[in-house]
Amino acid sequence: EPYRRQRQMCIRDRFGLVDIRVGNGTYICDTPGTKLMDSLLFSFFIANPDTKNLYELRKALEIDVLQLILVHYDENEDDRIALEENLEELSQLIAKGATQEKLQENDLAFHHLLGSCTTNPLLEQIYNIVIDFMEPSITATHKRQHGEYVYKVPVSYTHLTLPTIRL
Repeated sequence: EPYRRQRQMCIRDRFGLVDIRVGNGTYICDTPGTKLMDSLLFSFFIANPDTKNLYELRKALEIDVLQLILVHYDENEDDRIALEENLEELSQLIAKGATQEKLQENDLAFHHLLGSCTTNPLLEQIYNIVIDFMEPSITATHKRQHGEYVYKVPVSYTHLTLPTIRL
């Protein structure tokens, strides 16, 4: 029984829920720690996923992200409004012929807003890790397409997403 409690506390420590200070005691954390996320991020980089696996992971996560946005519809109104503002900004950036850097910045902000709309900090962090890891491919897309691809293809997906999210 004592071993079991000790093991449970170690698990809580790894999740960043408690802080075990040897010789000083165990403390409940004010906010969830990043130990688990740091471990996940390290594992992610060590695995060095190929593009196909990364896109499959992104697709699976985005389906869950969209589902949670709908589940938490009443709680995420401010973030959903920010998504619409982000798309309006994208439209203006393209009309002005903005740089790839500005388009990329807008695109990444959009995805971070999607994660925030889930109201699930753990999923948001995992999704952000995947999106941040894909930043070089996002940059390459912007350089090749000058925003048109981003606006017409993913944003058409996004424009399909937003009406669904608005309901």
